[in-house]
Amino acid sequence: LNSVQSLQVSVQNSLKRVTKSTIPDEDVRTNVCVAGGGVGGLTTALALLKQGCAVTVLEKTSKFARFGGPIQLASNALSTLKQIDERLFARIMAKFTFTGTRRTGIKDGVRSDGTFRMTPVIDHKYMVDSSTPADWFVSFPLKECADFFGLPYTGVIDRPVLQEILLEECKRYEDLFEIRNGAAVKGYAESCGDNGVQIILHDDT
Repeated sequence: LNSVQSLQVSVQNSLKRVTKSTIPDEDVRTNVCVAGGGVGGLTTALALLKQGCAVTVLEKTSKFARFGGPIQLASNALSTLKQIDERLFARIMAKFTFTGTRRTGIKDGVRSDGTFRMTPVIDHKYMVDSSTPADWFVSFPLKECADFFGLPYTGVIDRPVLQEILLEECKRYEDLFEIRNGAAVKGYAESCGDNGVQIILHDDT
């Protein structure tokens, strides 16, 4: 908790845009086009921006709007986001609800006879003994696995909040990042001679 709080303070104290000194010269810069401005596309864009690439995101919607519910981020996904950018990780943690610290799994709360039970433990005797409660069929050791590998705990965050955070972080690279709304990608064709590709939009431009 203290490490997350420290990261949050660091974020609050560094709300400045990326300086030009961190941006490579155009003649050595890699230009990348990302199709889609969702969570996956923006995460990819940010990772590339951190490596000094110039990134253009083509998004089919005419403007960004808040839609969608909570999205679960498992421990391995969180550790990847933290490796991409600690500031991004701290902002996600500030809006995060942990679920991996609770008991999770597959259970049967309502029995076939209509009774309701919440057995506190798994007793595998239910497989051979019909009198043994089988409310919990299987338990997922999310917390134990995270502790073993030293990873953040699994949890959820609202998809629109996550998308807004990612978009704001990408926009900090104002000289490298561009996003075009209303640009649905239809396909691409390899360009001859320059090792690049030609993007084909929905209107064939």
